[in-house]
Amino acid sequence: MLLSDIKYCQDKFSLPGSVSNRFNNSFNYSSIEGIADNFSGLKDWEFSVIYGQEFSQNSAGNIYLLSVSKRIDNHFFSARYTPGYQKDFTFSSGTHFINTDSIPSALKSRFHYEEKFGLGYSFHFMPDFSAGITLRYFAQEISQDQLRTYFTDSTTLISVDTESKKYNFWRGDLSLSYSPAFDITLGLSTINLFTPEESDETNNTFQLKRAKGIGFTAFYNPVNLFAASFTYETSGSMLAGTNLNMKAFDGTLSFSLQTIHDKYQQPFIAGIIPALNFSNRHFSLTLSYIKYTDDRKKSGSYQDFAANGIHNIINNKYSYDKASLALNFALSTTAEKQVKFIDVKVTQDIFPTLSDVYLDSPFAVARVVNLTSKQIVVKPSSYVPAINKEYIQSPQVTINPNDTADVPFFTLIDEVAALSGKAEISQATFLLNTESYDAGDEFRKPVLINDYNSWDGKVINLRYFADNNINLIQEFAKEVLQKNKSLLDTIPAILNSFYSAKILFESVIKNLVYVADPRASVDRVQFPRETLRLKGGDCEDLSVLFSSLFESIGIQAAYVDYKSDSGISHVSLLFNSGLSAEQARLITSNDRKYFLRQNNENKDEVWLPIEPTSLTTFNTSWEIAAEKFQSDAIDKFGLAKGLVQIVDTP
Repeated sequence: MLLSDIKYCQDKFSLPGSVSNRFNNSFNYSSIEGIADNFSGLKDWEFSVIYGQEFSQNSAGNIYLLSVSKRIDNHFFSARYTPGYQKDFTFSSGTHFINTDSIPSALKSRFHYEEKFGLGYSFHFMPDFSAGITLRYFAQEISQDQLRTYFTDSTTLISVDTESKKYNFWRGDLSLSYSPAFDITLGLSTINLFTPEESDETNNTFQLKRAKGIGFTAFYNPVNLFAASFTYETSGSMLAGTNLNMKAFDGTLSFSLQTIHDKYQQPFIAGIIPALNFSNRHFSLTLSYIKYTDDRKKSGSYQDFAANGIHNIINNKYSYDKASLALNFALSTTAEKQVKFIDVKVTQDIFPTLSDVYLDSPFAVARVVNLTSKQIVVKPSSYVPAINKEYIQSPQVTINPNDTADVPFFTLIDEVAALSGKAEISQATFLLNTESYDAGDEFRKPVLINDYNSWDGKVINLRYFADNNINLIQEFAKEVLQKNKSLLDTIPAILNSFYSAKILFESVIKNLVYVADPRASVDRVQFPRETLRLKGGDCEDLSVLFSSLFESIGIQAAYVDYKSDSGISHVSLLFNSGLSAEQARLITSNDRKYFLRQNNENKDEVWLPIEPTSLTTFNTSWEIAAEKFQSDAIDKFGLAKGLVQIVDTP
């Protein structure tokens, strides 16, 4: 959000000084004297009041301002009533006379200036640019004593009549704000751009001076704890201020000090405004004090007033020190968004069996924009009804001011929630929240949830099917081996893995048939228990079955992925015999029938390829698989070219 809390000196003088609500964007950044494109972070209504006291000879407290504000999307409306923005002057005009009581008297001139009310509108074009307009209505009344002489037959009478005239007018100004960088805000504002009168009669001598001009502002906020502002008007007036803030009492405590140089006041630093602000979610409270640096107790002359007049009602050479208390109250605590979705891209469909995949690889990535001029931390979460029982939190992402970023969404699949048994489209809800209480954003998008047998085509993910119900498969494997215990007891221990794999393969393969997947848009893989029950399957189903059987009894297995130009892959299996290179002769004298792979201790071990889809004996399956592996993976450099991959089953 564009931050526009700079108050213009002199013509844009503001009672709270340079302290602002910029560190809590639930409220107005400043009053209407601030730059015209003054936005509120509040999404609903806001009420403001300023109570103050001027320390003059007739010191009295007064309500300076009552205002109400409303924001609708990128539009911001404000209106205010200013009963305390008024000033009265009484001067002796220099003309003296003797009244009927023979008492010397002087003619008086009285001047009343008042701002009645103000209106504001602003529009937020983009995160770093906005513009606005303000209208204010002023009332002026100038009363001057006039001598009237009346002649009768016996005497001459002198009386004093007071002649009063009103000179009311409107004042309108435009302004722009632009943030070229996250820590810099620049502003440009007109001064007295248009000031239409209500009557044709004018009195330029005593009316409020309305010289046209331009105000330039700069705000620098390098860190959240410190900010500095500077304003220059073409009249030569200047304003400089600093802001310091800290977190306290579940809110923000800010201190500011502002100095005023006014072309129409002396000395060079005409005054200072220290201010203290506290704001939280519900209200903002500002205590400020305006201290002028010269002696304000002496009276001004009529001649000086007639020659120079005043340019500002509450800040002029005749103003006294003031104290004010400003209160902003949130009528709604629905805060404006700090972050917003631009779009959400679903990067992969959901395959429920591959549950762990979505802990490391996002299923969706959102393009997100930071709407503020400060760095924020976004907390993303998502909820997919078909697979989640609650919102799943994803890692936090830091986004720079007014910048965009990609936010990944991960998920955790609840097995019970995902047991629908069929594919479906589920409406996913994506949420963004920030570290503070400010509201984030919400986005909905459909996600395809496949059934439990669906597979994403990545061979490495076949392991999730192999690991499913591993205890049941282990019991089955042990039963098979138990039936062949007498044979296993007669072989050397070093050959136990080889013969256990051979016995399992031949005991199971004789009951299986090859069954191709039906034509479908998504590959399907059977769980090992399903393949045993259905007594058949394709290459992935059979490889998953034997991988699961071997792994369940401690024999390492790996998938061999043969890729083709047509995009159709074939999957077969390798398993670890546990033999060293020197021991390979115990099972074969043909070195083309095995493949050496290093273990974790960098020692070579003998791995044997088998082809489950051959549906033959172990030795025939071994021979067929070895011939294909030697040809495609070794002789044709398939492993080196990436056309053949060995995928371990961790």
